[in-house]
Amino acid sequence: MSDIIDKILRDSKSATNTLSDFDPFNDVRGWIPFGVPSLYPFLRIPGFPSGSVVEICGLEQGGKTTLGWHIVARAQKILKDVLIVILATERRSRKGYPGVIGVQEDKCILERPKTIEECFSTIEYWINETRSKYGKDFPIIFLWDSLGGTPTKAEAERESDQEFRAVAARVIKKNLRRLVQVIDDSNTLLIIINQVYEKMNVTFGGRKTTSYGGRAVKFHSTIRMQLDNIGQIKSGTTIVGQKVQFDLLKCDFSPPKRKVVIPLLFGFGFTLSREDMLLGVEYNLLEKWKTGFMLKSNPNIKWKSEDEFLKLMIENEKVRFIVHRLFDSRFKNRELL
Repeated sequence: MSDIIDKILRDSKSATNTLSDFDPFNDVRGWIPFGVPSLYPFLRIPGFPSGSVVEICGLEQGGKTTLGWHIVARAQKILKDVLIVILATERRSRKGYPGVIGVQEDKCILERPKTIEECFSTIEYWINETRSKYGKDFPIIFLWDSLGGTPTKAEAERESDQEFRAVAARVIKKNLRRLVQVIDDSNTLLIIINQVYEKMNVTFGGRKTTSYGGRAVKFHSTIRMQLDNIGQIKSGTTIVGQKVQFDLLKCDFSPPKRKVVIPLLFGFGFTLSREDMLLGVEYNLLEKWKTGFMLKSNPNIKWKSEDEFLKLMIENEKVRFIVHRLFDSRFKNRELL
């Protein structure tokens, strides 16, 4: 039997590929940087794969939009040319805050679609327009904020007391199934921010579900993460941030069902956790100093405790940039993970 298969492969006139030729990492056109250094050792990949859909879900005030701004900011710094399209359907994008995280706001296209159908039409328009002018290798990032806050056309035009959740699921399924082929064939990353709803009258099982949009987004997503606020961060008696737990629900490149906690500072975004600092010692980025840490490349940057580190990140923008750039450039190498 083995000899017959070998003969078939040898005599085949077409360019026949075998499973051994397939490498999911080499098959990706490009990698979009995370923007949050802690996600590199957590996801164990060099970034979000282009040509894919990524879902970021969670309850309100969980850091979903902030994570989106981190991705956009880092992509603008790392990639030479990239088209950023913000689909702001919740009408909450405010000027100034993305710039604090590092987003070049004047280089982002802001679209305000009113329905889910308009969102998909806008995505398809910009992909086709960019491909016709610059080719399919030109990187594009869409940040849809948010799917759960976008009505369907039928819902926007009908009475408010009617139920349209099943309609939304059908619309998303039909459009996403068609559009995912276009995304896969181009250097495009679609980031969908989705809401998590709590089930009512549930006695057994989990109480949370991303029910809006049905299962289409879950099925077509390459990576799915759920963000939860699990506690406050205080500097003295002042609340300066919160602890955000990342739950990896799905990942086609690394094991899912894992969790990591990353600090989020109000007005400044995600920063390093103590686990990242210990990993930094292992990677020769930091060294232990008294009860804290010190940068090996710049011994003047040091801190004795986590509180002192958070205060340093808040008060000194230059130091924050140096620390984050150092970890980001080190962790993005896949060989280290």
